[in-house]
Amino acid sequence: MPDVVQRDELLSQVIKFSAIELSVQPYIRRHVKQYLIENAMLTTSPTEEGAKVIDVFSPSYRVKHIRGQPLKMFTAKIIQDSHTTTEGKRDNGDIFLDIAMNEKRGLIKVAMNLPDEASNRIREDFFSMFTPSDCTQVHHKNSHETMNHLFQEILLPELFKEIRAELLEAAESHVLGKCKEVFRNLLLTGPFNPHDQKSDTSRGVTPGGGRKKPISTLDHVDIPDRPRCNTMGVIMHQVDSSSTIVTAVIVDKYGEVVDHVNFSKLLEPRSMSMKNKPPVSGNEEAELRNKKMLH
Repeated sequence: MPDVVQRDELLSQVIKFSAIELSVQPYIRRHVKQYLIENAMLTTSPTEEGAKVIDVFSPSYRVKHIRGQPLKMFTAKIIQDSHTTTEGKRDNGDIFLDIAMNEKRGLIKVAMNLPDEASNRIREDFFSMFTPSDCTQVHHKNSHETMNHLFQEILLPELFKEIRAELLEAAESHVLGKCKEVFRNLLLTGPFNPHDQKSDTSRGVTPGGGRKKPISTLDHVDIPDRPRCNTMGVIMHQVDSSSTIVTAVIVDKYGEVVDHVNFSKLLEPRSMSMKNKPPVSGNEEAELRNKKMLH
């Protein structure tokens, strides 16, 4: 009996050693990783807190319930293609970054899994590749156990972790690229142009009807730096039951407050005046009625 136990323990260690040896082969990892990207699924579900925080008005509502989406929908190639989105099509290149951030905040749970059919198919492919057709029944059994240990205990956990890191890096690069593009356009935006861009002269049409050299945007930069003031807002204060003050705030072209002006003679709207008028007693109401009758 002890010999049988030692033999089974030794056989188990040999199976684990064989699986480890196969798992570090670059061509095996590359093939399985590509297979996972094509066939594995990603699913998200909200936590108890996430079900309350992520509502239909939240920007992260799109990642609250993802049901079995292929990983290839989130890969770097798809994210890169999403840079050239057409009008009306939402850019989802940052979606995995949104998933990772909400998972870190504890609002959603993320799971990556390989469907049973796809898992059995790749195991059978590897089994036929590394197992000769004329092997014994014992060798056949050991090969099956080796493949099961290779995929279930080693390759799938490690490769899913690598894929998650690559998807997150690709999503971050996508967001940085979008930010750089927007910031670059902001830096290249010219100053305010007083000329009518839609006039015939700006379109390069001469008075005689011929064409001329298009006018460059730099030719229009002829505005002197003059002070500009704008009214930012008007606020009405009620001092007491019968008087109000209106304050206008003045800002410069940079948005800094220059001065404020109080208007004490401006009247509030009639509806507000009637609404805010203090109630009168019965005697006062009778006096007002008599005065109206006298007039």
